[in-house]
Amino acid sequence: MIKLIASDMDGTLVADGSDKINESIYPLIKQLKEKHIYFVAASGRHFTSLIKLFEPVKDSIFFVSDNGASIQTSSRLLFSYEIKKEVATNLIEHIRLLHKGPIVVSTPSYIYVENGSPKFLDLLTTGYRFDIKIVEDVTKIPNIIKISLYDEDRVNELITPLSEKWGEQLKVTVAGKEWIDVMDRDVSKGAAIDLLQDALDIKKSQTCVFGDQLNDIEMLKQAEFSFAVENAREETKQIANYICKSYKDDGVIQVLKEIATSGTVIYTDNYSKSRG
Repeated sequence: MIKLIASDMDGTLVADGSDKINESIYPLIKQLKEKHIYFVAASGRHFTSLIKLFEPVKDSIFFVSDNGASIQTSSRLLFSYEIKKEVATNLIEHIRLLHKGPIVVSTPSYIYVENGSPKFLDLLTTGYRFDIKIVEDVTKIPNIIKISLYDEDRVNELITPLSEKWGEQLKVTVAGKEWIDVMDRDVSKGAAIDLLQDALDIKKSQTCVFGDQLNDIEMLKQAEFSFAVENAREETKQIANYICKSYKDDGVIQVLKEIATSGTVIYTDNYSKSRG
C-alpha cells in the first residue's frame, strides 16, 4: 500500500514555467487523502507559486519548495535551511562575474530579484506566479534559502565554474533548461522526502515519486515506486525504476488515478520498466 506520493512540477506534472495544471488532479488528491495517502508537491519553485497552483487542495498537501530548502503546509513552515550570510554574499558576487542576467534569491516567504528584465519578471509573476520583490542588491536580503540564476543559453557552461568553486560547500544543481539553483549542502528534495517519511513513519516501499531533472534524482532514490517521465533527462531515467508518459500526455496523473483506485501501482500500459 502506497502512503506517500511526491511529484516534481516543471517538466513532470506541468510544462516548464506554466501556471496551468490539469484540474483532474484536485479530485485525485482528495481521493488519495481519503485513502490516507499523503501528496507532496516537490519543486524548485517557491512556496508562493506552489500554493497557487494547488489552491483548491492546498490544505490537504505538503509543499517541498526551493528544491527541498523549505518544507511547509499551507499555514505552517515546518523546516527550512538557510545559507550563511557571508557565504551567500560571496556566492552572489561570484555569480555576477560569470553572469549578467537575473539573480533570484528565495526566503521562506518571498522571492527577491536583481537585474530582472521586464520579460523575465513577467515569467516569474505570470508564469510561475511567484510573489516577488525587486531589489538592487540581493546580498542585502536576510534568511536566504536558495540562490538561483536564469540563463536561456549558458546553463551547461555556467554550471562547471560554479560547481568547481562552490560544490564542496554548497549544493549546486541544474534545475531546468534555463535555471541553476544553489542551496545549503544538506538540501535536496530527497532529504526533504526523507524527513517527511521519518515524521509520518512511512517506508521507501510505501512511497511513490515522479521527476524529470537532475535535481529529482535524490528524491527518486527515496522511493521503491520511482518514476521518470518520458521527457526526462537520460540520467534521471537511469535512476528511476519506471518510466511513465510525459507531462504532455498526463503521465503522472494516469499513475495517480491507478493509485487512487487500487492504493498501489499495478502494471499497466501507462508506464514501463526503466531502461536503467
